[in-house]
Amino acid sequence: MTGRADTVERLIAATRVVLIEHGFAGATLERICSEAGFTRGAFYSSVGDKDTLFSIVAEDEYVHSIQRLQTVSKKWEAELHPTVLKRGEAGAVMAQLLPSALEAIGLGRDFFILHNEFLVRAAREPAWGLQFRDINRDFVLSLSSVLTQILGAVGRVPSVRPEALSQAVIGIALRATGVDAWRHELPQLDPNSPTPRGTMLDQSDISALIINLLTACSAPRGEG
Repeated sequence: MTGRADTVERLIAATRVVLIEHGFAGATLERICSEAGFTRGAFYSSVGDKDTLFSIVAEDEYVHSIQRLQTVSKKWEAELHPTVLKRGEAGAVMAQLLPSALEAIGLGRDFFILHNEFLVRAAREPAWGLQFRDINRDFVLSLSSVLTQILGAVGRVPSVRPEALSQAVIGIALRATGVDAWRHELPQLDPNSPTPRGTMLDQSDISALIINLLTACSAPRGEG
């Protein structure tokens, strides 16, 4: 890795940390340079400006998620053998496969915060968000391919557009991840607070809901 490439990688990592802790509004050049251990001069000579760096960080997040999903997809291409199963058996098989897909997305507190920061900025500044239209679609398609493989493993095929199914799963997973992150942080802020009640607080809740969604939005292979 060249000196400039190494500098950019360190700036990406530093910006990611700063965005998670402070958001776009608090992602000052001073904080980014301090986190990366660079001077302003090194920043400007390597990236140019903050908006360019933000774009690089967002694209980097998408690329890594896509690569992880593609790795899962290739592994399953070699391992999975489609079989028509009864509904109860199909649910058990999907429950075994689904965690690999969710893990490949990169779900967690950091993912939740970063992607919400990206979405909010894209909504406020459509021109900034437009540059990610293609790579965001690649991300959605990569997930839809994995979901289609999960259905294929139990002898089913999507009965709706795979992209729409993928978007629905992303929405459920992101919301559940956000609630789960809040649930784990709350006791540290208020140890005497009772355990918050709500929905989709555990991995099993997320999996069960997504499996029901996949089943409802699919049909046995060859039906009709």
